[in-house]
Amino acid sequence: MEEKVGPGSLVVEVASNDGYLLRNFVEAGIEVLGIDPAPDQAAAAEAAGVPTLQEFFGVALAQRLRSEGRRADVIIANNVMAHVPDLNGFVGGIAELLTDDGVATIENPYVRDLIDHCEFDTIYHEHHCYFSCTAIDILMRRNGLFLNDVEYFPSLHGGTLRWYVGRHEDVSPAVVAIPTGRPVPSGQIEVCATAQLFADEGARVAAVDVARTGVDAVVGVDDLQRIPDIVTKALDHPCGEPVVAVSSDLPTHLFASKIPAMVLTGGPYAYLKIAEDCQHVCAFCAIPGIRGKLRSRTIDDVVAEAKAILAEGIRELDIIAQDVTSYGSDLKDGTSLAKLLRRLDALKGDFWIRLLYGLSLIHI
Repeated sequence: MEEKVGPGSLVVEVASNDGYLLRNFVEAGIEVLGIDPAPDQAAAAEAAGVPTLQEFFGVALAQRLRSEGRRADVIIANNVMAHVPDLNGFVGGIAELLTDDGVATIENPYVRDLIDHCEFDTIYHEHHCYFSCTAIDILMRRNGLFLNDVEYFPSLHGGTLRWYVGRHEDVSPAVVAIPTGRPVPSGQIEVCATAQLFADEGARVAAVDVARTGVDAVVGVDDLQRIPDIVTKALDHPCGEPVVAVSSDLPTHLFASKIPAMVLTGGPYAYLKIAEDCQHVCAFCAIPGIRGKLRSRTIDDVVAEAKAILAEGIRELDIIAQDVTSYGSDLKDGTSLAKLLRRLDALKGDFWIRLLYGLSLIHI
């Protein structure tokens, strides 16, 4: 990075917020430009002496800046690309604006750590994508750029990668060293569950692209009960085409207490899911279109699982759902969150209850 900036350089930050990072370059006498669509943050950056465009970044803006004779020696995009629905437009803008020998640094949480450490609270409606080195490498090459270096920060946001991208290929050993996918030992099968959204298109793409990732089978989120059969098929040709079994139906499954549950948190707390999916139609959220309609478990079933969890020595029950306040409204039998909490409160033991993810639209 230090080799890329100096007198006459231009540093551009996408999603620059209040200019906190860029003002360090300003203090060093380096020209900067912040880009952020949020009016309050852009105004705060301007007040701090950081020139800022209150706009979304993409190819059109990059072309306009380039027509004005402005090209970036360094482009910074920290924790923004996961929020971008048009990835090719975003990366295409970087390719358009970056100088021939410039570098772009892109930072996002690492999808492998998300999976390995069960960081489910990183998955929410504002995140459109979750990235690995493999995904970034393909995305960059598609837009005429190259992933040349990477840094790994295991304690940042549950595991973060910072990618260094340029217009010319100069791949460092670090890119190869960072695991891009968990190795599959000989004789084992790796199965990937994928979302139902655009399932038909997903199945077509999976058949072409999944083979090179090391995944042997792809299933939909409502096809979990088919995993044994799918694994059997994959074992018949582990080196051939991946088995793709993605249905186009919205999920209907509902886990029950009779299914053995494992406490993965290590204590003293454990999560207790009381419902699947959501009944709200919020403009900012795609969950109902992916996960289906609200499906509440019965109070008796939830209480049975709670007893099993407390028997493991758990002291805190974290009640979770997409919207816990809507619990029971789909059952049409008077089931409610309040009734569930009374039943849980009556259980023996020294424990407490925490409610996660509730909307204020429903009275409990």
